Amino acid sequence: MEPSGAWDSPEPEFPKWKGSRKDWETSKWVISYDKLKWAVFSFQPYKSPGIDGILPIMLQQGFELLASKLLLLLRANLALGYIPMSWRHITVVFIPKPGKPMSQAKSLRPISLMSFLLKTLEKLLERHIRDSVLVERPLHQNQFAYRAGMSTETAFPRLIMHKRYVSTTIFY
Repeated sequence: MEPSGAWDSPEPEFPKWKGSRKDWETSKWVISYDKLKWAVFSFQPYKSPGIDGILPIMLQQGFELLASKLLLLLRANLALGYIPMSWRHITVVFIPKPGKPMSQAKSLRPISLMSFLLKTLEKLLERHIRDSVLVERPLHQNQFAYRAGMSTETAFPRLIMHKRYVSTTIFY
């Protein structure tokens, strides 16, 4: 199914706002030339592209020529809070795990093929959150999601220990 809001549709989906000065300043802080270069060159050159067909090698080989346009585009995405409809189209491909029977769903690994422009923006935002936001305001010690080495598997034993402690404590 074709995503709505394409260029050839009667009314393309465009944001109706301009973004505040603070939004644009923040986007310049989050997405600098050096950070963009880091993000683009952090991808393996020939990773599978999304529906737009853009390979990382294309962005890497043409980086100096494309950098100013990429900066403007990605900063606008952030300042306006808008992701183009064509970037939102993601294809999921299932890759079989080696040595596992194909008859079971857990034997397949889902791979999301999405635009490398969106992946670049995602990588820049993740780096900003990790290196700036979480440094200034760390997550609570009981936060398990979105933390390295923490998961439901590590949260569950803590919950059990807390339940045992609470149930053995007698209040008079």
